[in-house]
Amino acid sequence: MGATLRPTVYKQTRILFVGSDLSELLRQRRDAYADDLAEWDPDDILSAPGDVASELGYRHRIDCPVLLRDEMFQGRPVDRKVNLGPEFRPEDIRRQVKVYRATIPFLGEKEVFLRRPGRSDLNPPAANLDRASHTLTVEYEQPAGNAPEAETISNDLLAQIDQIEKWLSWSKEAIDQHNAQMADVAAVERRRTEVLAERKLQDAIGIPLQRQADADAYKVPLERKTVRVRPKAAKPFEPEPALDDADYEDAMRVLESARNALERTPELAASFTEERIRDLLLIFLNATFKGTAAGEMFNKQGKTDILIRERDRNVFIAECKIWSGPKTIEAALEQLLDRYTTWRDARVSLLLFVRGGNPTAIAEKAVQTIIAHERCLKTARAGGPGERSDFIFHAVNDPVREIKLAFLPFFLPVKADSGKEI
Repeated sequence: MGATLRPTVYKQTRILFVGSDLSELLRQRRDAYADDLAEWDPDDILSAPGDVASELGYRHRIDCPVLLRDEMFQGRPVDRKVNLGPEFRPEDIRRQVKVYRATIPFLGEKEVFLRRPGRSDLNPPAANLDRASHTLTVEYEQPAGNAPEAETISNDLLAQIDQIEKWLSWSKEAIDQHNAQMADVAAVERRRTEVLAERKLQDAIGIPLQRQADADAYKVPLERKTVRVRPKAAKPFEPEPALDDADYEDAMRVLESARNALERTPELAASFTEERIRDLLLIFLNATFKGTAAGEMFNKQGKTDILIRERDRNVFIAECKIWSGPKTIEAALEQLLDRYTTWRDARVSLLLFVRGGNPTAIAEKAVQTIIAHERCLKTARAGGPGERSDFIFHAVNDPVREIKLAFLPFFLPVKADSGKEI
């Protein structure tokens, strides 16, 4: 029996992707970006355009939902009475059916499920969207008089989820373009040029400018995020510091934005050695974050590390590696995992630099190598080809201590000249 892609719509189930156009939401975000930029303090734009661009990109990006298939679960079957069909009146005879349900958590903005993407197949999926718990629930109605078949029920529920992901992929096309536009520094640079021209004109006029007494009250603050390292007790009186989840995600967003910027400027990226790219990533990170006791939170150690240290311990490490086959991933994992044998809730990142080859094939091979590692417990988030994916590992000889690893590939052009490699 084939899978049914369009389930019957129940009380709390709604057709997804049929509201107003997604393009309208994107336009609203772009307009808000332009308004923010126009109102931003000119002194900040002149002195720290990179910080302004980073903050604006963060404020006005959209996170396309990602379904967490590995965390999907089925609900308890329920009995329900339904009408025999549209030709019958509600008071006519009803039939009893059993409804099977599957619930899947998701990450990202719920609003995307309610917007029409630019593409469609005229068969939008249906699900119960729970805004509070960030979950979707799909249902399968067991026909009356038929014996339930596990394979049929499973195939139907999974087919509905596949349909949702297909529509999400259409939404993601427009959202990725939007986020790239929000991360572009060109608008801030144009505004900086305008501010400089205005200042030069004012200087040429030669008349002092009046400063209002309450001018500072209207200034949009530009302040780098402070990384807060929270203590987490491993044993009494010996707390282990750990990086906050929100700060970890913010750091990864900065790295993703920097990656996207490098991939969109191949002529520039081709002239950079991998060590130079690592240094640029440090600049991006330190433009966004500051430590509780120091101006620069992210530092470098040796040739490959980007790290945060707290009380002489590494709280966050990003390992940079050049792709030369699966052994590259195996070596990077051993380096990352062996450094956290005494840590709880460690957060690490593997940044893979790829020059040449088939990007999709390389990314898939790298992910397969990560999943195959003996200490990999599960995939926490499966990204698309070439996108970020998250995994959960356990520390050496300690299955209780978890290490959260984010994998982010960089697809870069072949270097224009032979520079020093990391």
